[in-house]
Amino acid sequence: MQLGFKLIYPLLLVLIFIVNSPVSFAKLIIITEQYPPFNYKDTTKKAGKKQQLTGIAVDILKQTYLNAGLKLNLNDIKILPWSRGYYLAQQAHLTNMLFSTARTKEREDLFKWVGPIVADYTSVYALKRKK
Repeated sequence: MQLGFKLIYPLLLVLIFIVNSPVSFAKLIIITEQYPPFNYKDTTKKAGKKQQLTGIAVDILKQTYLNAGLKLNLNDIKILPWSRGYYLAQQAHLTNMLFSTARTKEREDLFKWVGPIVADYTSVYALKRKK
């Protein structure tokens, strides 16, 4: 039996501003996870190069900052397990940006969304006897 459900749009950025006042980009804590090909730490050994955050979503984030005339230091981005980043993104006393994550009906009102970057579909398979 196949149960299909759609992850509406994984997004580049999820801007969390619980208070309606604007927040300076300089004060944002940027959080992501290891989720290739969207965002991941490149672990290949390159002569003289430090391992760096890379991926489709990272490239879009860099270009977004560049277009806005802002500086982005990839070393300032926190790479955390997804559940911890998602939890921190919902804390009212913090100004966090979480990227990239799936936009679902349940999450719609929790965040201020920017994107999308891609559409994604997920299917779950199980044996009929397992219901």
